[in-house]
Amino acid sequence: MENKKEIAYCKKCILPDRYPEISLDEQGICNFCLAHSNRAVLGGEALAALVNSLKRSSSQYDCVVPVSGGKDSAFILHYAVKKMNLKAVAVNYDSGMQSDLAIENMKNACRILSVPLVFKRADTKLQIKRVKTMLKLSERLSSFVLGCGGCVPVLQAVTIGFANDNNIPIVLDGGSSLEHAPVLKNKIKKSKFASIVKKLKNRIDPILKYRLYDLDFVKYAYLFKYRRYNKQLNDQMSVSKAIKPPLGYTDPFVSKNTTVIRFSNYMMLPEEEIVRVIKEELDWKSPAGTDKRFDCLLHCLSDFDHLMKYGITSNGMVYSNIIRQGLMSREEAFCKESYAKDNISKECAALFNKFELDNYNKRVFKKAEDLLS
Repeated sequence: MENKKEIAYCKKCILPDRYPEISLDEQGICNFCLAHSNRAVLGGEALAALVNSLKRSSSQYDCVVPVSGGKDSAFILHYAVKKMNLKAVAVNYDSGMQSDLAIENMKNACRILSVPLVFKRADTKLQIKRVKTMLKLSERLSSFVLGCGGCVPVLQAVTIGFANDNNIPIVLDGGSSLEHAPVLKNKIKKSKFASIVKKLKNRIDPILKYRLYDLDFVKYAYLFKYRRYNKQLNDQMSVSKAIKPPLGYTDPFVSKNTTVIRFSNYMMLPEEEIVRVIKEELDWKSPAGTDKRFDCLLHCLSDFDHLMKYGITSNGMVYSNIIRQGLMSREEAFCKESYAKDNISKECAALFNKFELDNYNKRVFKKAEDLLS
């Protein structure tokens, strides 16, 4: 039996040496950490000045806060009401895959802060069909197809649409660049050539991902159904009609009569401070061992997918970003990542059991036994 190669981790963050495009220097520091420069934030005073300039006396509410039951949106809602004295309304996209604890957190926060909570609900039966088709497609490919339902852009779209429809001048968006997978900036300089390379990559990636060069017509049928279900779910929420800010936006973005403000451009606190505030003030709860992305039941599939491909969960990649920004210790991140790896099989099994998915994709999951041990 072959000995498994020992994994080397960056000495500053927790990225493993199998992560794409990574290299470790003589001190064991990865190129992502070496290339990182801390993001400057504009501060609370700048946020208050901007918000005050946008408020309208004719509006019933000052702002909309998209909420998911996670810690970041709970903290933003608390800050808007308690620190900025804003008349807020909370909007949630109920994908049908939200955890019971996330729903409880949203209801507790809104009750304590006396904030209305509006649910925009997807068709749960359609969502389950989408997940089952995704797992059948994964089994056909003998590799995992990411199961995320794109809740973040949908939540953003329904929140902006709600603000537009109700003449609410501000959306306090909880998105952050720290939530994205680490990438090397300026790998290809912006040019006409770079644009051509990007277009070619966008064409080739799906061909390789779904093996569109073979003649497996059953797989093509699953892929067609999977994309159709995604489109139907997005159409239900009018995602294509919403005027949304571009990915990674920094400046305030105007959508019709509403200005979308990314909260993290103005305020960025240590993770432990955010958790302390919302636990004390909003009766916020999280599962043992983790406080990130437990709001969606499908997130375990995303973690599983990243663990198979890169040797680190999707949360672990985010923790690495947060470490570089000085908002979390490496030891704390390793502790959270270890917990995720130890429990990912149980979480996936619980998801399958809840939605009667036990017969799907067992072959694909079995391939990852070594990673999950």
